[in-house]
Amino acid sequence: LLQRPLALERMAQFRILGGAPLKIHDDDVKLLWRERLVEDLRELSKSCRTRLFNFVNEGLPAAHMLRVADAIIEHGLEIRWYAGARLERRFDRRACERLRAAGCAKLMFGLETASQGVADSMEKGIKIETVPDILRACTDAGIDVHLYLMVGYPDETEENFDLTKKFMVRNLEYLDKAHFTFCVSVYTPMVLTPIVETGRAW
Repeated sequence: LLQRPLALERMAQFRILGGAPLKIHDDDVKLLWRERLVEDLRELSKSCRTRLFNFVNEGLPAAHMLRVADAIIEHGLEIRWYAGARLERRFDRRACERLRAAGCAKLMFGLETASQGVADSMEKGIKIETVPDILRACTDAGIDVHLYLMVGYPDETEENFDLTKKFMVRNLEYLDKAHFTFCVSVYTPMVLTPIVETGRAW
């Protein structure tokens, strides 16, 4: 099953180059507007003989993703796609149904932790209390979910991690267990992140 990566906006940008995803600096990439996006999707679908696309941006805002969905529906593109998205309250049942109608098959969210304190320390800008409703809206609309989790963040305690484990077990009822996926990564300091840029020490 062939899939094609495609960048949609200025975060964690990739371009198609010789059939491979190539990461480039975000200042070098302009937003793909509706007409360009539809044209690119249609051309790639035909030339690569595929209808499955992976929008490789990390954490697409709901508003942007809904504009993409509207463009796909408006031009009658028959494709399936999945993407990384931000955990925003705007991903309600109505929004998720629009995404599903546009061919969205799966959304990948960076939850990282179920501790609001740790999430705030990461400066994620999400409210943990809204996550169950987002998961339920995706599942009810027929969109599969993937969650990224993280262990070993400097502010995280054993109690914090226990909150995450309990959160996952408790919220399985909101997910399609046959298609739900998740992965757990170990925290690694990265350049340009607040924890490195501010020189915080533990």
